[in-house]
Amino acid sequence: MKRLRSTGDSLKCLQSFPQDTGLDIDPWRTHPRLQGKFSVPGYPDDLKVLIHDGGPNVTNRRPELVYARVTGYVAHVYRGRVLNRPHQLQTVKEGDLILFIVPVNSKWPIYINEKYLEERADWLIPPCGKCGFSELFDAPSDLIRVQFPLNPLESTTMFTTRCPMCGEGLVLERVEQTGSAG
Repeated sequence: MKRLRSTGDSLKCLQSFPQDTGLDIDPWRTHPRLQGKFSVPGYPDDLKVLIHDGGPNVTNRRPELVYARVTGYVAHVYRGRVLNRPHQLQTVKEGDLILFIVPVNSKWPIYINEKYLEERADWLIPPCGKCGFSELFDAPSDLIRVQFPLNPLESTTMFTTRCPMCGEGLVLERVEQTGSAG
């Protein structure tokens, strides 16, 4: 199970994303995680991103692919502007600036929100045994609230959910926080 490092630091940096450089070569074009994802001739910063209103436990709306123009990145989190109108989704609109990540076993980058980014480092999310996808569409606290409404969020250290890509069962485990001795 891979744990993303520095997620909290990345979140703090999101507020200070560098502005578009206007240069012919932007650093994300050669970023290893994005290699092979830019596929629109003449538009070197445009790629497809899988956007969603949440996973199957939270919404009945299906994820959609949209084009986004990459405008910046910090560590493993990218920022882009949505270039076309989603058909049935409600949380992402044409022209919105979105955050996305590129999971290791994913054909496309996926949309994430700040809440997911804040909570991601606190949970071990194993790759799905069926499809290999290693992320969620929802923040773990949202999944716990929907799936286990009687469980207190703070005391939940492990829970089951479904892979948002294929529906296979997943077991998530909270990462133990180590306090510093004074």
